[in-house]
Amino acid sequence: MAETPLGKTSDWNPDIYLTFASERAQPVIDLVHRIGPAPRRTILDVGCGPGNSTEVLAAFWPRAKIVGIDHSPSMIRAARERLPSLDWRTIDVQKFRPPTGFDLVFSNAVIHWIPRHESLLPQLLAMTNPGGVLAIQVPLSSEMPIAELIDEAYRETTNGPNLSLAGILNYHPMEYYYDLLSGLGVKFDLWTTGYVHVMDSPQAIYEMMKATRIRPYLDALPRESSRQQFEALLVSKVQARYQPQGDGKILFPFKRLFLLVRR
Repeated sequence: MAETPLGKTSDWNPDIYLTFASERAQPVIDLVHRIGPAPRRTILDVGCGPGNSTEVLAAFWPRAKIVGIDHSPSMIRAARERLPSLDWRTIDVQKFRPPTGFDLVFSNAVIHWIPRHESLLPQLLAMTNPGGVLAIQVPLSSEMPIAELIDEAYRETTNGPNLSLAGILNYHPMEYYYDLLSGLGVKFDLWTTGYVHVMDSPQAIYEMMKATRIRPYLDALPRESSRQQFEALLVSKVQARYQPQGDGKILFPFKRLFLLVRR
């Protein structure tokens, strides 16, 4: 698990993560359809979480042998309960050395939690068979207003500087991935998609981000009282930044980067 100023980050909470399962599933569905319907006999889902992305892969390629890996024991337990027939393993992908390759290596909303992308992407690509595909989706929350609001709420809660996310969140611009992939001699596509999530309230936006982007901030706050103060500050900032529509709903734009590499 990634280090924070106060130690290791907490384990993932599958229940919180799956509260917004449909919003998290759509990018997976879009990426799978972009890959295309060609048969895939073996699939690796890197950072499979509670199995929600893996479930889409299994529905699209029902005859494939699928392996799901994640460093979080709680996520793997939830995935095993969700799809008990699949092969689930608790392991850090950087330590994973499969004996054979895969026709598809898939990773949804994961690699920004893993450092050293200059070595990670070649490692993942090496796990694909000749003619195989590496497919990755990265949420670009650092480029969204919510990232600034989170920093502000944390700074006001602690009366100190912003939390250093070095080594915890690892974001790079699209140009970085272009240069990295173009140097590997592969065919690839890069694109971004902006999703607009219709949320019930500012609190709902907080709850959606609590499972992911907000985790390091909550882990770095030492007391429950400070975490509650942080939540209240952030919800109020979200309310001021994201204005409600006529029916009271809030539109929450969310940008995502896709990488599709074919060997």
